[in-house]
Order: sequence, then C-alpha cells, then structure tokens
Amino acid sequence: MPKPLKALFDVRRSELAPTLLMSGYFFLVITCFWILKPIKKSLFLEFYRPGLTLALPGFARELALTAAEVELGAKVVNMVVAALAALAFVGIARRCRREQLTYVFGAGSLAAFFLFTRVIDVPSVASVWSFYLFGDLFNMLMVASFFAYLNDIVSPTVARRIYAFVVLGGVVGGVLGSTVVKARISVFSTSVWLWICWGATLLIMALALWVSRLRLPLTHHKPEDAEVVVTAGMRTGAAGARVVFGSRYLQAIASIVAIYEIVSTVMDFQFSATISHYLDGAAIGEQLASVFLVTNVVSLLVQLLLTRFVMQELGIRAALSVLPFVVLVVAGGFAIMPLLWVGSSLSIADNALNYSVNQSARESLYVPASALEKYQAKAFIDIFVQRSAKALGVVLSFAMSMWIRDDLTAVRYLSLVVVGLTFVWLWLARYAGNRFNELAASPAE
Repeated sequence: MPKPLKALFDVRRSELAPTLLMSGYFFLVITCFWILKPIKKSLFLEFYRPGLTLALPGFARELALTAAEVELGAKVVNMVVAALAALAFVGIARRCRREQLTYVFGAGSLAAFFLFTRVIDVPSVASVWSFYLFGDLFNMLMVASFFAYLNDIVSPTVARRIYAFVVLGGVVGGVLGSTVVKARISVFSTSVWLWICWGATLLIMALALWVSRLRLPLTHHKPEDAEVVVTAGMRTGAAGARVVFGSRYLQAIASIVAIYEIVSTVMDFQFSATISHYLDGAAIGEQLASVFLVTNVVSLLVQLLLTRFVMQELGIRAALSVLPFVVLVVAGGFAIMPLLWVGSSLSIADNALNYSVNQSARESLYVPASALEKYQAKAFIDIFVQRSAKALGVVLSFAMSMWIRDDLTAVRYLSLVVVGLTFVWLWLARYAGNRFNELAASPAE
C-alpha cells in the first residue's frame, strides 16, 4: 500500500469498531449539512429574488434590497445566533456526559426537522429565516458534539492515527450529500429532504449509543474543558490581545485569519448576487447543487492528493499560499467576466481549499508557539478576530452595493478589493511561513 494511504488507514484491530462508528457519525453529520446548505440558500434567494423594500424612519426614500443584500443581514443574525448557541452548548456540556450531547442536540434537531416539514413547502418570512439560521446551527452543534465525544474516548496517540480516517468520513459525506442533492433537487420537495435529514440524525444518535456500549476507556476530560474550548477567548480577551500584539508572528496569523474571513464573506456575497442575477425559480437550487457537488469533489481530491504533499514536500509557506493564489486568479477573472460559472468558481475555490490544505497549514502555525500563545492568543484570534472580520466583510459588501446601485457592477468591483487584500495575504503567508521555519528550527526561542 502507498505510504499516504497506509498512514490514512493506520487503524489497529482494537480501534476498528469505534473508528468506523465515529467515521460514520461524522459522515452523516456532513452529509446532512451539504443537503441543508443548498436547500436553505436556494430557498432564501428564491424567496427574496423580487427584492425587499424597507421604509426606514427618518428617510424620505425607501431602501430597495436585492436577495443577496438581504442574505447579508441574515449572516449578521446568524453570527448572533451562533454566539448564543455556543453559550448554550457550554451550559449543557457542563452537565452532560459527552455522548449525551449527541442525544440532546440530536433530539432538538429531530424536533426542528419535523416542525419545518409542516411549513417549509409553503414558505413564509418566518419559516425562510428560521430555516436559513437552523442550517448552520445544526452543523455547528452536531460537529461540536461529535468532536467533544471523540476527544473523550481516544487518547492523543490514538487520535493521531485515526483522525485522518475519521475526517475522511466527513469529506466523503460532503460528496455524497451534494451528489444526492444534485441528482434529485428538482424532484424532491424541501420537506422530503428534511425527512431524509431526520432519518440520518436518528441514525447518528444510534451510532453514538452504539459507541457508548463499547465501554471504551475515557480520557477523563473535565466538564469545564468545553467552556475552555468555546469561551476561552471571551474570558481572556484582553490577555489574548496583549499576547497577539506583543508578537509580530501572532499578528501575522491574526491578519491572515482576518483577511481570509473578509475575503470569504465578500466572495460568498458575490456568489449569491451572481446566482440571483442570472437565475430564478428551480434553476437557483440546481445551480447551487452543481456548485456544491464540484466543491466537495475537489475538496476530496485535494485532501487525498494535495494536502499531504504540499505540507510535507513544499512546506508551510507554500501551503499557506495555495488558497490566496487561487483566490487571486478567480477574483481577477470575475472582475473581467462576471459570468455565472465564473462567479460560482469563487465559492468553489473558497470552500474546497479552505477546509483542506489552507486550514491544515494555518493550524500548523501554532505548533512552535508557547503554551500561553496556543491558549490565549489562539482563543482571541478564533473568537474576536474571526467574527469581527466576518462582520467587516458584511459591512464592506453592503456598503459597496449601496454605493453603486447598478446590477452586477458593485459586485464586480468588489473583486478589486479582494485582489488587493489577497496580495497582502500572500505577503503575510510568506512572512508567517518563514517565521514558522525559524521557530521550528529553534525550539528554545
């Protein structure tokens, strides 16, 4: 067996059952997510394709918003809901064993899926908005529950061996979910898709129960560990900021994260605006399904064939530069030709590369950091920097679209902003990669 495949499937006989079960768990979560993602986005864009007119107090003229601009508002609400959900997760995690988190959030998801099946085929403002928010909420809570459980039943040594195989289950789930949606999106109603996710969620709960019956030795994480993971940045925000601003290396990492979040938010807005400009009705869902299918296939190929090679043979600097280089190409292409599939390539490049080679390289930057930097600085970057940058991306997109009210012109010009930020991103990748090599070669520094 080739070495990369041998490393991927390095699972011992005693670890085989929990590894397969947890890989199946993650497979089903990501399958559901990639079923929900195109369904909720297409439903939202279709519902608001005629636009939305707002009468603002104190303004003589009404404000006319496109579907993509309304979605920017939904993203802001989504960030607030995610923050509240994180606090709820912490409170429940402090009182429950890790497998019980799956039961709690799985049961809540089952109830939500059932309620949506009753109303979603005749969409209203309330059902469209709540379903849009629920799509991301499901993924956030179920993935958090999965990793909390996985980390509690395996040791760090075992985790290093089986992690790649388990995560591969999620990547394959993304391919399957988007493939099924692509094949049947014009045939099944939204409620049918929700019943499919209902059945998958029930199976997830069954797999968690099966793993608990194996009576595996726990690693005995304290209940407070969940609070550390989710709210460390909130508790140590000032301390984390001081650590970040005291190190040029950490400032580079924070800047890379910030620029990525801004660029990603802007490109998603461009993608939505392009879709709603060129298509309507069922064609929106079909295009989204096609785009997400290509995204997941590319992500799988990158994960299997590219990530390991780039990380080990070319180094961290090259790995950090892959996504910004591709973004530079596709954003520049969209500025020149704002066509349907050129706009769709913005989403493909972002989602296919970020969750594979880019995230692996970015997380590796913390390896040579001190324990203080890994705890306080990373928490500050992941909580404050990441969310603030995403909000800035929303404001930037909305401001540009309000300034230039000429169909795709404003959306097209946003690529100039993306290109400018990407040049800075590439410079930061070069600096961070070089500094990583220096720190790795001098562990005592």
